[in-house]
Amino acid sequence: MPIDNNSPDDLNPVKPRRGAKLVEAVAANEMPREKLLAQGAEALTDVDLIAIMLRTGIVGMNVMELARSLYNYYGGNIARMGDATVAEIMQVVKGIGEAKAIAFVAALELGRRRQFHAVKDIPLKSPEAVYRFFAARIGNNVVEEFHLAVIDNGGKVLHAEMVTRGGLSSTAVDCREVFSKVLRWRGTGFVVAHNHPGGNPNPSQSDIDLTKRLKDGAKILGLRFLDHVIVVQGRGEGAYYSFQENKML
Repeated sequence: MPIDNNSPDDLNPVKPRRGAKLVEAVAANEMPREKLLAQGAEALTDVDLIAIMLRTGIVGMNVMELARSLYNYYGGNIARMGDATVAEIMQVVKGIGEAKAIAFVAALELGRRRQFHAVKDIPLKSPEAVYRFFAARIGNNVVEEFHLAVIDNGGKVLHAEMVTRGGLSSTAVDCREVFSKVLRWRGTGFVVAHNHPGGNPNPSQSDIDLTKRLKDGAKILGLRFLDHVIVVQGRGEGAYYSFQENKML
């Protein structure tokens, strides 16, 4: 399954201008805090929001130039930016300190968690509900992950976790591990999902084979296997493939 090949490792880090002062002035029409107060957060561009997270510039770059450099480095892909580590952010633009990088990474993670909390208590009774639940967790990931949600008779999530990361071959996902987690949390059923970072929602043969193995095992154990959903990014709202919806379960 394809993974985004435009990784930050292929790009050159941004270097600040020589001889410039720390925190140069920002133009009047590029003052993100003032714009937020006057127009609301929804009026801000991605670069504006990044600048507010960074708070100040560095030697050779005012805060807007710094924010624009980070944004351009990741090609405007907030998902890739959100997967960056503190060490990586410090390498992207020479001069960003550890404290600024930590605050930046923490802010992006908080945004991811906000999205998840908005859907975490919705019963998983339909493919759309399953998609929304897992899209909040893995919808923007640039590396493939396989996730499980253990549910009760009403579709309430009793437990959710990542089972494996980085691939989905039959050897990568151990069905026994999935079943043991469902039984450990005393669930009567479960749903699973994984993401296709390349944007193609269609299942591969290994996806189909894995789903069949989970279906067969669940039947033997008397568990309800409600759905396997493939979440993709870059296709807008509702971009997913449901095995249940496509009568593959």
